[in-house]
Amino acid sequence: MTCSQIRCLMTVLSIDREQKNQRPVMSKDIADRLSISRPSAHRLLESLSKAHYIIKEAYGPVILTEEGRHEALRMEERCRNLTQSLLQRYRLTPDEGETAAMLLMSRMTEESLQAIESA
Repeated sequence: MTCSQIRCLMTVLSIDREQKNQRPVMSKDIADRLSISRPSAHRLLESLSKAHYIIKEAYGPVILTEEGRHEALRMEERCRNLTQSLLQRYRLTPDEGETAAMLLMSRMTEESLQAIESA
């Protein structure tokens, strides 16, 4: 997954939690949260739909699939672990640490990520 796809999937999970099923997650919510255009959000959501992480009908809500929720939770935990590791080692700001963690997650192998987390 790309860094943008990771951010988008984790954002869907975050908004879903915040709204606690009181209202559906919409693509506008994603665009606003990520500070991107609606067409950019649409393209990201379409790629997540093709990967079976979400269900998104035209003009409809964004719904996490079981697989999508599992993957988002896994990525959220990995991002948190990598961010903490980077913050401790390199004295980055929290935003820098999270951005670096997501970039690493999108580019490195599972083995390399595990090595960073356990070091």
